[in-house]
Amino acid sequence: SRLFLGGNEIQYKGVVAIAEASSTSQHLEELSLCNNNTGFQGAAAFANLLKVNSSVSRLFLGGNEIQYKGVVAIAEASSTSQHLEELSLCNNNTGFQGAAAFANLLKVNSSVSRLFLGG
Repeated sequence: SRLFLGGNEIQYKGVVAIAEASSTSQHLEELSLCNNNTGFQGAAAFANLLKVNSSVSRLFLGGNEIQYKGVVAIAEASSTSQHLEELSLCNNNTGFQGAAAFANLLKVNSSVSRLFLGG
């Protein structure tokens, strides 16, 4: 199943609630929460989701001001996840540190076939 909630200003608290609810669902394959102003805290919630949920294969979190700390948290969580195939973190001010974290991710994770960091 798919859940698209982009552009709704869900912010951190809403994202945490969605991540917690999704952590027990083994049917959610695609989750898109672009442009919701989640910040680093929202990214940390999704990093935890990736550690416990084996059904999410596509995650879209572009335009959420995650910045490099959030991107690093997601990259570290994704490194042990062998079910994540597509990850989009465009327009999140990832900087050099975020790009370096994903370079390391691609060395250890063979399931990620599409990675978007543009913007």
